[in-house]
Amino acid sequence: MERFFRALGSAATSFFHLMLPISWMRLTVDDPRRLEIASSRGDLVVDSHRRVISRRGEVIAKFEEIKFIVLCKIRRGEYGIFWSVRLHRGPLVNIDLGACEDDLDASLIAARISKALDVPVKYW
Repeated sequence: MERFFRALGSAATSFFHLMLPISWMRLTVDDPRRLEIASSRGDLVVDSHRRVISRRGEVIAKFEEIKFIVLCKIRRGEYGIFWSVRLHRGPLVNIDLGACEDDLDASLIAARISKALDVPVKYW
């Protein structure tokens, strides 16, 4: 069953991302109490003091809601390969944070968020 949802999620995500313009994200503040990530989808803040993740000042998730971080390789046709970083809340419930062209950048962002939330990173 889990394999089915992964395949379904991966296929839907790949199709969805083909429809989007190129996205980007980069870590701008790397502090144990606060991460700030600039993103084409809106700046993110991972606030360890308040234990929330916000986008454009609005809380999008509480730390305890997130089961793990997803790092996903996506092919975007002529645009090449991108690496998506997502928060996984549960079956079919992911919050897409953004994507990077560079796998190292995406891995670093996923690892930093993982450490702040104390959850694993999973590759899909």
